[in-house]
Amino acid sequence: MQNTVGKKLAVTLLVLAIAFLGISQYAHAQRRVVVTETKVVRGPIVRTLPKNHVVITHRNVRYRYVNGVYYRPKGNGFVVVSAPMGIRVTSLPRTATVVRVRGKRYYRYEGIYYRKSGRTYEVVRVA
Repeated sequence: MQNTVGKKLAVTLLVLAIAFLGISQYAHAQRRVVVTETKVVRGPIVRTLPKNHVVITHRNVRYRYVNGVYYRPKGNGFVVVSAPMGIRVTSLPRTATVVRVRGKRYYRYEGIYYRKSGRTYEVVRVA
């Protein structure tokens, strides 16, 4: 009889332990914060660009760049495009952050990674 009571007690404690662990994991999941990066909206066409834009020729295309946003000529205006891989700029927006990936230093702005190379910043893929 004592052996049966001991087994029931052990099973009850095991069930309670599993339930407690499940609840604590659920509570932890509810406290988790998910941070998403904001991205530049690609695609809008603009007729005029800010006066402080710079022209950068990359692979025979004359891009316009200002404050982390890249524009490409389209019709009578310019379309916002993703940063072309390998393009180099002389400045980054003030809100660009320094990040380390596998021990290497990069700069990140709006999900785009840059590697400093001399006096310029080159758009790179970080995997």
